[in-house]
Order: sequence, then C-alpha cells, then structure tokens
Amino acid sequence: MITYVYDDSFEGLMTCIYEAYYRREEPEAIVSKDDLQEDLFSITVPIATDIDKAKRVMTSIESKISPSVLRQIFYVFLSARPDKGMLIYKYLKMGWAMGGNISGHLSENTVRTIHRIWQQVGAERHRMLGLLRFSLLPNNIYYGPMEPDNNILSLIAPHFVRRLGDQNWIIHDLKRGLAAYIIRGNG
Repeated sequence: MITYVYDDSFEGLMTCIYEAYYRREEPEAIVSKDDLQEDLFSITVPIATDIDKAKRVMTSIESKISPSVLRQIFYVFLSARPDKGMLIYKYLKMGWAMGGNISGHLSENTVRTIHRIWQQVGAERHRMLGLLRFSLLPNNIYYGPMEPDNNILSLIAPHFVRRLGDQNWIIHDLKRGLAAYIIRGNG
C-alpha cells in the first residue's frame, strides 16, 4: 500500500495528484503530514510541493472539467476530514474521464460525498460571517476569535477586508492557531 504525504497545503495536494498521474501509481491514501498515521503495511512516499506541477493540475481541472470543480475541491480541501486528499483524487480522476458534467453524477458515492462536504464547508463559512463577533482591544484593534470545524479563515477574511477595510482587525482561528488581520499604521 502506497501513501502519498504532502505538506498540508493545497499546492502540495495538487502536486500529489500530478505525481500519481505521471508515475502511473495508484496510491491507497493521500494525506497531509499532520494526518499521517503510519502502519507496518504502508510505503510512505513524501511528495515535495512543486508550484509548477500544482498549477498544471489546477489549469487542467479548469480546462478539462470546470472552474467550479476547482472551487468545490478547494472547499473540500479546507474541511477537517483526514481522507480529503484521496476523495479529491478519486473525484478528479472521474472528472477527467467524464468532463464537466461530473457534478451531475450524484449516483456515484464519491461525487455525493464531495458535494456534501463542499456544502458543509460553504454553510459553515456563511454561518460564521453572521456569527463572528469582535471585541475592541487597546489601540483600536477589533479582535474576533472563532473555533470553526473546518479551516474557513481564508474563505471569510475577504468579506471582512471589504466590510472593515478601514479598521484594524484580527480574526483568530483558535483551533488551528491561524489569524487574518489588517493593522494600519498611524501615519
């Protein structure tokens, strides 16, 4: 059993998908280094992130499947599911075989699962836009702590850039130790 391991970045996952295709290997699992659970029967293959290879995969998704599928799998990537890498890989293989109508094949378990996760992440993003509350800290900095189930910080930050662009603010994902912020100088 071959397990591809990437660095927990979207580009790292896209590099794994590139390598699986060009090596003509069929990994049993594609996991981030944080989700890796080694066992005696697996051959662990670390895959170094290669931005050019990742871009080639993303371009192929947009041109041969659809731009909306790229957005869907990015949302799935942001989910907390440890098996997301393999789900995305299987979905993309089907997409390259079927083309842009992959989303209509809801009789396929992989397609249904991808759609369910995509919708859950999107719903949490939408919910957090309405639920996130800020407290005013010293120096006029608004602080918004959150603990979402999924890694949605990159999905909600652009909204607050537009909405609070003239304010100093920090959105802190306590669960993952991540933050998005705008701190403007005083001149």
